[in-house]
Amino acid sequence: MKSSTGTAPKVFFVANVWPEPDSSAAGRHMLQLLKSLHRSGSEIVFGCTSAPSAFMSETVGQLCRLEQLRMNCSSIDTLVKQLKPDIVVFDRFMAEEQFGWRVREAAPDAACVLNTEDLHFIRRWRGSTKPGTDYSFTEMSYETFQTDDARRELASIFRCDLTLVMSEAELQMISQFMPQMRPLLYYHPLCESAGDVSDPLQQDLSRNCISLGNFLHKPNHDAAQVLIQDIWPALRRELNGAELHLYGAYATEKTLRWSQPHNGIQVKGRAADLTSCLNGHRLLLAPIRFGAGLKGKLLDAMRHGLPFVTTPVGIEGIDEPENCPDFVAFNRDDFIRKAAALYQDDGLRKKFRLWAAEVLRNKFDAQQHESALLSQLSQLMRDLPQIRKKNITGGILRHHTMASTRYMGKWIEEKNRHPDTDCAD
Repeated sequence: MKSSTGTAPKVFFVANVWPEPDSSAAGRHMLQLLKSLHRSGSEIVFGCTSAPSAFMSETVGQLCRLEQLRMNCSSIDTLVKQLKPDIVVFDRFMAEEQFGWRVREAAPDAACVLNTEDLHFIRRWRGSTKPGTDYSFTEMSYETFQTDDARRELASIFRCDLTLVMSEAELQMISQFMPQMRPLLYYHPLCESAGDVSDPLQQDLSRNCISLGNFLHKPNHDAAQVLIQDIWPALRRELNGAELHLYGAYATEKTLRWSQPHNGIQVKGRAADLTSCLNGHRLLLAPIRFGAGLKGKLLDAMRHGLPFVTTPVGIEGIDEPENCPDFVAFNRDDFIRKAAALYQDDGLRKKFRLWAAEVLRNKFDAQQHESALLSQLSQLMRDLPQIRKKNITGGILRHHTMASTRYMGKWIEEKNRHPDTDCAD
């Protein structure tokens, strides 16, 4: 990949969290982006407002230079002017809201890319309207776009020159309701490939079921509660006393107390070795009632050949429910029935593995998506003036953001510099 001057591009990442690939799909997706850019020869700087995390990937420091960022501080202005980046990647729309105006003022010719991970406004809207035991809820309407979350995130997309969308389903949703936004969007999923790390024999000989998911993520927290309270008591009777093991990063004392040894429920917390963990179980259960983006736990299970049962929201962006009906449940009773069948039927388990390998090969090939992304970024740098001319809405929003957020940020910076000054004076 080359910049507009023919040299290796400089890429500056602006984030509020450090990548934790062992904690979330978002962390893995970010690490994937960094590796792709590093292999292209790009010079990468990763800036973050958070303190270093004990679980952040050590690989990040090997791929790029790390910088600690301060909010409402002009130090980033100096940093960006020194870096002279060709591309600035904002990790989620909140980072673009906070730092976008500073970056554009310090490096007006840099291409601005928004990395959504998932579309927050869809996840939050679904969470506020989630059903009970009906798991078929994936539809959107114009009401979805009327929330403050939607207006903030969509405005950020318009202000940027390119936005990475992880889920093909989300790309279709926005294109349906806001077709004028389609030229600004680029589909780049969490990539996987059918690996040879799975051990189907060990899985098939196992008796227990597994649930995966970062407990800080509300859809995962909700799915774990649904599983424990509504599904497992009835399902366990069908599975001859199997155990349910719940794994996930950031388990709190409260979530650890969900363990019920007498009911075969154990909350294990963070998985030390994902491959051993998945190979040591017979079935993955993911009753996800709301959410957005791609579900990394399901891609993990597919890569390891571990059968799962999920919901239409869970399979969204991976495949259509009608293409894998034995693995997608539409309500509580359907979930229990399909989980019991997949647990007991060796033919269904083989069918799952064949389906998973085909989907990974056809839709989530890492090499194919990496090559396409680098080509897209090269085109972005080359055609940036024309892209901005056509994005009239983005120009309007950038103007008003610079006029409002800019002076609010400068006021807060000045206030922080003189904390003893009375604002009324």
